[in-house]
Amino acid sequence: MADSAVVREYRERERFGDDVHDFFARARSLDPVARQRQADTLREELRQREADRSISAGESMNLQIALVRVTVDDPQEQADALNALGEQFRAQADQANQAWLQQLAADAQFQRYKQDERRIVEAVMAMPVIPGGMSRDAYLREQLQQAREAAYRR
Repeated sequence: MADSAVVREYRERERFGDDVHDFFARARSLDPVARQRQADTLREELRQREADRSISAGESMNLQIALVRVTVDDPQEQADALNALGEQFRAQADQANQAWLQQLAADAQFQRYKQDERRIVEAVMAMPVIPGGMSRDAYLREQLQQAREAAYRR
């Protein structure tokens, strides 16, 4: 059963890739209404694929830029649409980054590591001689790695 789900997902990705390829191969030969309708269908599927994380935001953005370029003929309208698209993706990226930062702040293991990190950096920077003949950076990297491993083992 799991194999069939994986195969189904693979076939869906392949179908979508074929649909995208076919659209761009034929876009200029379509009348504007048909071209826009097919582009809108691809955009909707892109939104769904972004939501289920089967396509990255960067891949989606690149494809949406291409869709704007092939569906909007007026240079000023195209520039406005591309600017709006850029703003939309920046806002989404900012929102995702804020959610990630909030998640990290709530992570007790991460908080323990951050406390250890401050202490380790201060101690290593204050050392007049680094043990084992290592460079300060290499020693600091080693100490921080050990602290990360310890924080997430607890």
